[in-house]
Amino acid sequence: LFGWERQADTAEAWLWTYCQEFNMEAPEGTGISTPVAIHFSELPAGWVVSFVEQAGMGDEYTDSIRAMFPSEIAKRALDHGPSLDLASMVELAARNTFGG
Repeated sequence: LFGWERQADTAEAWLWTYCQEFNMEAPEGTGISTPVAIHFSELPAGWVVSFVEQAGMGDEYTDSIRAMFPSEIAKRALDHGPSLDLASMVELAARNTFGG
């Protein structure tokens, strides 16, 4: 989580996400690691995700991060990427959940 902001009945969170296919018997599957902006709306029943923005691919990557993140967060995401070893955390969680 790079940061978040709430305004009345909306909120936005800026994250670096990691999703990996994992199989105990096989080598690593496909996966993605990318910055996202998640937009929330507050409804009478509670908070819901309104939409998610994902960083563009290839030539669109840098500009898309600058467009969806506040400038200081965009700089951090572009200069350093995630601050945690997300791949190891996902593998550990999968092994703890599914055994192995």
